[in-house]
Amino acid sequence: MSRLMIVMGSIRPGRTGLPVSLWALDRAEAMGAWQSDLVDLLDFAPLMSEGDVTTLLLRDPDRERWRRRADRAEAVLWVSGSPLGGYSAALATALEHIGGELAGVPFGSVLYGAAGDMTAAAHGLRRASAALGMRAVADPVLINGAAERIEHVAFRSTPQEDLGLRAALDALHSAIG
Repeated sequence: MSRLMIVMGSIRPGRTGLPVSLWALDRAEAMGAWQSDLVDLLDFAPLMSEGDVTTLLLRDPDRERWRRRADRAEAVLWVSGSPLGGYSAALATALEHIGGELAGVPFGSVLYGAAGDMTAAAHGLRRASAALGMRAVADPVLINGAAERIEHVAFRSTPQEDLGLRAALDALHSAIG
């Protein structure tokens, strides 16, 4: 089985990223080809809130733990909201603290938010991941109106979103060889 790291980039209370990430994890495990590792960035560092902005602070021990976890991944699926046309600040911070651990690793993304914002976030995340030496192998899965389709901790996906995620997971698995 190949090792897929699903990174939940949302760290805010009441976050949409948890149900969306659990949906991605469920679909990956249902394929039977993945040993999935759901990484919650909230587990790696304390939060600092400045007004409306919530930031992830990585201390040295957290940074090393994050790098060791990333080093085990054979493929990565980023899951993030797309605030103001970017990806989450927590995910940006986590990417800043990666060295060569993810070089050559294929990645895909699942983004949720407003349509225009998700497209811009997908481009930014692709650039940031490429700067780490990662390989984009799948089209991003874009989810409009995700927050309105959450019941308890379950995300109700559409058939189109399920197909998009399956295509991304298949592309990631093929890229591993």
